Amino acid sequence: MQENKYSDLMKKIELEELNTNIDVDSYIQLLAIYLYQDKIADAKFLWKRIPQAVKKENNELERLNLVMSALIANNATDFFRQVDYPWPGNIKHIMQDLFGNDKLIDISLIFI
Repeated sequence: MQENKYSDLMKKIELEELNTNIDVDSYIQLLAIYLYQDKIADAKFLWKRIPQAVKKENNELERLNLVMSALIANNATDFFRQVDYPWPGNIKHIMQDLFGNDKLIDISLIFI
């Protein structure tokens, strides 16, 4: 995985979160980046920090939580089912990268 690929955006959002309340799109981007960079612990802590009302009002956040749960459970079938979703433009490329990386890893495990 290219850990540095989204590092600048991640750092920017993390700084914003420390200084102000961030909007739902920033939560979505940060959670997606954490999942892409395999920072599952950071993703779990972020999920706990997101206000409950924001979680309930946003389908993308709920879906990202399902993706995270599949990754934690190491359930490839559920992961591919959950990641196959019409993601919004602000995270579409991140999720495509996550899907591509995990698909390659999954395929390589089959042939080992």
